[in-house]
Amino acid sequence: MSLPANTRHLGLLYGTLLLILTTAVYFIFGTTFIKLPQTTVSMFQTYAYRNADKVATVHPDRRGMPIKIIYWSPWFDIKDWGLQHAIKTTCPALAKTCTFTTDRRQYNDSDVVLVHIRDSYVIPKYRPWFQKWVFVLKESPVYTYRSLSQERWLYNITMTYKLGSDISDVYGECIPIKTNSARAHVKHNYAEDKKHLVAWFVSNCHTQSKREMYVKELAKHIDVHKFGCGGKYSCPVRNRKYCDKVLLNRTYKFYLSFENSLCTEYITEKLYRILTLNVVPVVLGYSNYTDILPPHSFIDVRDFDSPKALAMYLKMLNTNDTKYNMYFAWKDTHTCTTSPAVDPACKLCRYVQRERHRKKMADVVQFWGRKTNCIDAKEFYHGMISV
Repeated sequence: MSLPANTRHLGLLYGTLLLILTTAVYFIFGTTFIKLPQTTVSMFQTYAYRNADKVATVHPDRRGMPIKIIYWSPWFDIKDWGLQHAIKTTCPALAKTCTFTTDRRQYNDSDVVLVHIRDSYVIPKYRPWFQKWVFVLKESPVYTYRSLSQERWLYNITMTYKLGSDISDVYGECIPIKTNSARAHVKHNYAEDKKHLVAWFVSNCHTQSKREMYVKELAKHIDVHKFGCGGKYSCPVRNRKYCDKVLLNRTYKFYLSFENSLCTEYITEKLYRILTLNVVPVVLGYSNYTDILPPHSFIDVRDFDSPKALAMYLKMLNTNDTKYNMYFAWKDTHTCTTSPAVDPACKLCRYVQRERHRKKMADVVQFWGRKTNCIDAKEFYHGMISV
């Protein structure tokens, strides 16, 4: 049975109005948010979002207001990362220009979203067009513990230890001393009263770098005092500063600053804290140390054909105070610290202010991929040891 003509026309009219209304709603609200798949991994169809013209524009209602930054993930299970306090204490002039929150209800109005990749987090269903997401990580690509392929184009800004990051968050730094304040050279015998050769404090016993295997071979040719991971030595006081400043600084000539990962630019406090002491660090890593550290401030295992050759060199330095002391000449012209001059929180605040109109999306797979940043232990040790 067919419907009357007027009924058909009325239905067609209602259908047309509904289509117009749906289209209007899409264009009005669709330009404010991107709908994202309901998933804890992927935030959106990456390629389409990467090419969106309206990515990272400024929220029209927040022009001239402080930048609101939300912690979307915890920092090693700590919800509030403490960046607001860091800004107040190290760069107080910025305290009113950036505000931080853990309140998820403020997500839609947040200018910046911080994500610590090592922690668990759920990608929200919607993302405001104006928002900038920050990829935050201080561990190496080896120990990221998650696949980044589905988050490839999620982040606008990178904040890591890599010097190529938008915001550099390094473990330490060495800087030249200004000429007019350079330390006058004082002849000092750094070998004096040091009765032990090599120390190694370690807690991660099985690593990608296979450093434990190198130390095992090294210990066959020189006495290595191993603290932790089954070593027979221990610091009498459970205090890192005491162990460094008293036990290590006063009694050892060398320290094994061996990284757990063989990745470019991955230089941690294992090295920088030793450079603040009067101990010579022996480094093992995949970084170009000569580009980053003061000249003749370290000994690189890659300069020796084998652990035995390294052991022979350390023994030679042990009997020659003049050559040993040459490893401290850099202290007249440089200073090293585990606390960079500019706090990362201050860098973050300044950067997001300066880049408020930024549209760039960072390819974190290329930037942080293990294949593009790290080397396999077998290739690294080729000819030195068997792994």
